[in-house]
Amino acid sequence: MQVNDPVYARGVAYLLRTQYANGGWFVKTRAFPVQPQFESGFPFGYHQWISSAATSWASLAIAYTLPDAGRVARPSLALVPEGDGLRATHAGTELDGRGFRNKSSWSTESVT
Repeated sequence: MQVNDPVYARGVAYLLRTQYANGGWFVKTRAFPVQPQFESGFPFGYHQWISSAATSWASLAIAYTLPDAGRVARPSLALVPEGDGLRATHAGTELDGRGFRNKSSWSTESVT
């Protein structure tokens, strides 16, 4: 399906309407737990693992609607000394082991 197809456009409109203020998409966990739950830092508490996957897929679907990435300059990173190591930063974000996070927009509040 092409991204300019009306069906795709309706799907993207739905994704944009249902996106949470923290930038993610909530999906309720339905799987039977086969391993202990642990905190990853992604929002939505117990439902964070499936919501993380859903956010990845939703972001990818929306990204396909953007202009050709070859014409967009890649952002530059700055390495800032912190403690005994370095922290990578770019435009108000931090890069940690989980990737870029805008610390002011993520919430760790649980959704029920």
